[in-house]
Amino acid sequence: MTIGWRRLSRMNISQIREMQDRLLSAYLREELIPFSAYYRKKLATAGIDPEEIHGVRDLPRLPFTTKKDIIDANADDPTCLVLKPEKETIKKNWPLSRSTPLFLRGLIAGKEAVRRRLEKEYFPIFMTATTGRSARPTPFLYTRTDLKRLATAGRRLADVLGCTTYDRGLNLFPYAPHLAFWQVAFAGFEAGLFMLSTGGGKTIGTLGNIRAMERIRPSLLLGVPSYVYHCLRTAHEMGIDLSNLRRIVLGAEKTTDSLRRKLSQHAAACGATDVHVMGTYGFTEAKIAWAECPGGEGYHLFPDMGVVEIIDPETGEIRAEGESGEIVFTPIGARGTVVLRYRTGDFVEGGIVTEPCPGCGRTVPRLGSRITRLTNRKDLNLTKVKGTLVDLNNLVEVLSARPEVEEWQIEIRKRNDDPDDVDELIVYVAPAAGDEIDREELKRRIFDGAEVRPNEIVIEDVASVIKRIGLETEMKENRILDRREEAGE
Repeated sequence: MTIGWRRLSRMNISQIREMQDRLLSAYLREELIPFSAYYRKKLATAGIDPEEIHGVRDLPRLPFTTKKDIIDANADDPTCLVLKPEKETIKKNWPLSRSTPLFLRGLIAGKEAVRRRLEKEYFPIFMTATTGRSARPTPFLYTRTDLKRLATAGRRLADVLGCTTYDRGLNLFPYAPHLAFWQVAFAGFEAGLFMLSTGGGKTIGTLGNIRAMERIRPSLLLGVPSYVYHCLRTAHEMGIDLSNLRRIVLGAEKTTDSLRRKLSQHAAACGATDVHVMGTYGFTEAKIAWAECPGGEGYHLFPDMGVVEIIDPETGEIRAEGESGEIVFTPIGARGTVVLRYRTGDFVEGGIVTEPCPGCGRTVPRLGSRITRLTNRKDLNLTKVKGTLVDLNNLVEVLSARPEVEEWQIEIRKRNDDPDDVDELIVYVAPAAGDEIDREELKRRIFDGAEVRPNEIVIEDVASVIKRIGLETEMKENRILDRREEAGE
């Protein structure tokens, strides 16, 4: 059960922690573990008694859930992570305050009424899915309760972003069963915002989206960072008036500081001289998303809807407040598909902080803004002697910051298409209008920033690189392509 956002966002940290402990303990004991055959078995195998979990401090006693765990479980049964209440588990695990009204309903209105009551809360009616390129998309099912949670999170997102009912939004996220699109759509519904959801470039094309900007003159522009940038760049070239624009809200992909600056510059060139560029953070497994504070630093979390932990990605140990590490998520109150202590694979600098936000004064915990993918840290065999650990996140920062580079893509492949040969790092770049790219200078910049020297820099025009990364054809941009497993096919 969620708490009113206005009250929650001003509670002191002691009250928040007491509330979160109480809600989490009840949720684990009464619903998540009793109704999930997967987690009952997993905890029993580990010899863990759910009754011993009394709050957030006890979460480290529970096992993690990884993406591989979810894929393996879904291979046998796509509904294995869905909560499924049964009469005996309800009787055994629900307190009398919850079970008595349900059984009284059965006595008065019959078993069918009880079944309808439980179906209303627990029966899946909606689905999103993961968008991983290397594995089959994994479904995450929602019940009516989950859709209410999605709407609640959307209303809070709108509040954090400073939206009002006078705003007009243009939702450029790709139309698909993906969280980003639907979180924005539900935010519009719940907050009473006018929102035109175009489906992004794959649905009506970039020119269609530019025409929509011209017609509705949005104050909010929402979408995947690279595609929003592509649209703003095109709008600038076409001389479109965007003077009403005051918020650019990004999600689904990492946003670098340099890209934020470029977005602001193109918006200003279209007449939007006072624009805030903000991020959102979410993932399919959470079934909700969070927003970055316009005046502060970090994403405002919803502690009544889930627990975010920060761990050492190597040891799994909990990090202290303010320390960097991997993000781990456990929902509170979710139905449908539910994961426990899910390791996101996302690394956040600065972890979580609990002091009041300097920008807005809200007291809910904040997650750091600088989030990168752990999977972008790759072992590359660049010589025949030994491998080198390369953090491609640093390479992304370098390329995004170069003013002469308009678009880019990184490709990792095997030399001579031989699976036993060394790795090669190829960088495709398109120069900004009126600029030239010095290959050797760019290689030097990349080495200074990322400690790796590309084997080759290929210069192409903007349209060619846009086609490579799939800005108008793919659900997610193909910025980093690792083709090593394709060698020799």
